[in-house]
Amino acid sequence: MSMKRRVLCVFSLIAYLLCACTILSRKIEGEMMVEVQSETRKTKESGSSTAVNISAVFSDGEENHLYQIVDGTGWETGLRVRELPHSQWALGNAGGRLYADISGGEDYRLILSASRQPTEGGKVRIVDAFETVTDQYLAIYPDGVPEPPELPFHLTEIGRSETALLLECPDGELPFLPQTVKTSSATTDTAQRIFSLTEAERFLAALPSVAAVVPAMIFGLLLWSFSCCLSVHAEKYKGLLWLNAALAVGSLGVLAYLLGQFDLPASLLPADNIFQWQYYCEEFNTLLRALRSMGMENHPLFSQQETMTANAMAVIRKGILAPVPVILAEGLAVWLLNRKGQREKT
Repeated sequence: MSMKRRVLCVFSLIAYLLCACTILSRKIEGEMMVEVQSETRKTKESGSSTAVNISAVFSDGEENHLYQIVDGTGWETGLRVRELPHSQWALGNAGGRLYADISGGEDYRLILSASRQPTEGGKVRIVDAFETVTDQYLAIYPDGVPEPPELPFHLTEIGRSETALLLECPDGELPFLPQTVKTSSATTDTAQRIFSLTEAERFLAALPSVAAVVPAMIFGLLLWSFSCCLSVHAEKYKGLLWLNAALAVGSLGVLAYLLGQFDLPASLLPADNIFQWQYYCEEFNTLLRALRSMGMENHPLFSQQETMTANAMAVIRKGILAPVPVILAEGLAVWLLNRKGQREKT
């Protein structure tokens, strides 16, 4: 292969990967955004303080945090998280109801609740409308369920083990913001983690669509590999090379379409890297282990986990084999063209 052909092959690979990674990175950025519920409080003119519910106060195990949303600038565009200094707010208690008292003099867009703990400078998406569903919440207590449990009126206990509580909520809201449920009572507040089983089911339902992204990427790479082989005789196989270029562009369109077919629940995603496979395994192991400890092996989540995992693996297997007929057909075309050339010579 001449130097010119090598450069062309490398350049085409870089161009394909650049386009594919751009499409993929935009999807990842959208998925990894923390979903938040916010409220604007205007105190700049009045200078008077304002109070917000305790659900707006996030704890990392060491100290409490209160966040607001600001408009990003420069390279960090979009809605960004900024923590309020502790000098600007303090915890208060009115008749047993905890709240955060914020000093006046500024206009705030406060984060009242979130799908996971916000991070300074992180990008967020404000939830404007919620979907109301009958949901089940699984609360995890590694040190044991507190006794006696104190639950808000809208949550009903339907299952219990030594380290977990299963609660039913007839008017649950999606997307699920664990902070809202966690701060709704003394018992839920001591939970290490609270899961929405509806969002867990939706996460599993999205697995086949997520899996389809893998063969879509591989398809373009296999076409590139075969095209590099054909480029040794570029003039002879010009038609096939243009066909493969069109198919590669088409695969990018398919990739973009597939990425638009699913939206993973933000409450079940890791804080930093969406590709932390071990995180998802541990998450669902915790869920299923807690349900087993309650004697709920017949919960729909078990069968759905098996079915959707099997479906995802089947999608990957079938998807990887999808380029084979195309390459075989092009290989046959190459053989026929070579045979025709040999006949013309004789």
